[in-house]
Amino acid sequence: MDNLYSTEYFRRRRMGQALTTPFDFQSPALKAYRRAARMLMVQPGMRILDAGCGLGAGSWLLAMLGAQVTGVDVSADAIAWARETYGREPLRKGGTLDYFTADLTTWAPPDRYDAIIVADVLEHFPRAAGVDLLRRLLSALVATEQPSARGWADGLFLHLPITANLIDWVLLVKNRLLVPRLRGEIIDHHGDTTHALRYGLLDVPQVAHAAGGQICRVELRIYKPRLRTLERLLLGGNHRSLTRLGGTVITDLDAIMLPELVAALRAAPPDHESPRNPES
Repeated sequence: MDNLYSTEYFRRRRMGQALTTPFDFQSPALKAYRRAARMLMVQPGMRILDAGCGLGAGSWLLAMLGAQVTGVDVSADAIAWARETYGREPLRKGGTLDYFTADLTTWAPPDRYDAIIVADVLEHFPRAAGVDLLRRLLSALVATEQPSARGWADGLFLHLPITANLIDWVLLVKNRLLVPRLRGEIIDHHGDTTHALRYGLLDVPQVAHAAGGQICRVELRIYKPRLRTLERLLLGGNHRSLTRLGGTVITDLDAIMLPELVAALRAAPPDHESPRNPES
């Protein structure tokens, strides 16, 4: 796995803008973390694990909001850069920040957290490894009521790019990536050679269920506009309509919140029943 997270990889692809604007809250590289902060209602004292933190900019953003953040990544180079860049910066509202190296394919969190962030990570693993990762992370969440009495929303925030067969080819042309795609050098319009798997819209509830989780909130977007009708279909389990309406349309799944593993198992309906459709 180390070759996927080499220094050169970070410079060219993952959160590359953080290298030139490391303290910019509005950086496009931090889009997922801004949405996580909003959906989780991040507040001072909240314990957060950033699994696959990369260069650590997202962890720093959450710590600046007062959270007690632990950033974990497989790349020793990335963690060293994060420590050097953010480790000396004063934080606000009592936030704390710690980084360390771990291989997410085998690592089990030793502590418990109020929330866990998995931003642009799952697509780098084969499906079975991704499900196993989510299962281990969900088991590290603190089981509390929803929402927490302390005012935040406990859960696992998953930010995942979604590809669609028709639009993906248009975007490949737009991004000048058609030739690498035809050569088999990349698998989607993001152009990231480390992506191991393309996720379609209907893969997401299947992966969540296999990991022992249940989707309790979702945002679907094509870039900025939200597609609330498709959000309701996804939460309601209407896969037939999703196949018709979303299978060739959705290209960006912005955020999913999966509740804590034990609570999810208690709350999950039997297979023959429809899941709850909470307001999104």
